[in-house]
This record gives sequence, C-alpha cells and structure tokens, in this order.
Amino acid sequence: MTIPIDLETEFGRRWRIELDEAAVGRRGDPWMFRIPCRYGHLYPAGPDLIGAATDHAGAIVRKLRAIPGVVIVADGEDGCNAVFSRAALRYVARVMKPRSLRKLSEAHAAALALGRLVKKSHCQSAIGAAVGPTGGNLATDTHVAERLSTGSNFSSNGRNVI
Repeated sequence: MTIPIDLETEFGRRWRIELDEAAVGRRGDPWMFRIPCRYGHLYPAGPDLIGAATDHAGAIVRKLRAIPGVVIVADGEDGCNAVFSRAALRYVARVMKPRSLRKLSEAHAAALALGRLVKKSHCQSAIGAAVGPTGGNLATDTHVAERLSTGSNFSSNGRNVI
C-alpha cells in the first residue's frame, strides 16, 4: 500500500485540515484528511499527487483545466475531480481558495483568558432580577403582581411580556 502526501504535516500550519466524513475509526489514516476550500476540497491522491474535488461546475472547472499539469479525471454537471503534482499546487490553490488556519493574536488570546477568569457579576445580577426574589415563583413575586394589577403585562400586540 502506498503512503500518500501527509496533508496535516505539510500544510497544517497554513490551511485548515479536517477528516473526511467517511473516516469512521480511521483517524490516523492520511488518506482520510482533506483541506476544505471555498469551491470544494483538496485531498491526497497518491505519493506525489494531490486531488481537487470541486462542488461547482463552469468557471472553476475551466480555470483548473487551464493550469498546466492538472488532469481532470472525472467531470460532471456539479463539478469535477482533478489530480496534479505539488508543483501545480500554488496555482490550484488560487482557484480553489483553501480555508486558512485561524490564528489568535497574543493580545486576543490574553483577552479571552482574562474573560474566563473574571467573575461576571453583571450576568449574575441580571439572572437574579429575571427570576425574581422568590426563585422564579411568578405568583408570589411582588414585581409581577404589580404588573398584573396595573394591566401593563401585555404589549401592543396582545402578547404577554412578563
């Protein structure tokens, strides 16, 4: 059995890598990795080949056909499958538009970490006010009883807004 191009080690720092839907129980298999793209996905097609599966026909397929070294192996009404060498990857990526790997800046990561550590007192008080002093028993809450007595618990469309 041949070993394909390992997408995770070669392109994992640049593009998002995900497992194929058919990878049940085969998480470590390099054949099951793929790079999601705007117009389909890239996948390993052999030891020195990469494949591209498009989910659009028309202009995307015409652009892939125009790239030297790209061979269309299956063409259909809803897209095509093509194989190419690593040398053509730069040009195919311009057409397919692989999803970039998301990276947090140091400042954003620090802000998120700080947000997890700080107790949000404003959230706690808002929950307590919505439930009421008796723990959510609407019949005994005084603010609910006042609204019911004045008739201000209905909006202009007749819905209850307690």
